[in-house]
Amino acid sequence: MLVLLNEEVSRPVSRDEFIDRYWGMNCFPDSHTLDQHIHMLRKKIGGETSVIETVRGMGYRFRSCESQQRGHSA
Repeated sequence: MLVLLNEEVSRPVSRDEFIDRYWGMNCFPDSHTLDQHIHMLRKKIGGETSVIETVRGMGYRFRSCESQQRGHSA
């Protein structure tokens, strides 16, 4: 999952893209499966200051350096 986020650093990766790539196009995992995987990745690589950002209605992406800096100064 981190590889896909890194490959698509310029745009959010949709839920469908994650599911197609990691579970297959003919697989329909529980709607919370992806959420749980993202949650665990965030926890492992930074907790509250995770570099994985949710883009509402679009998917997930790595946070930009600017948004990470704003998060620390807030």
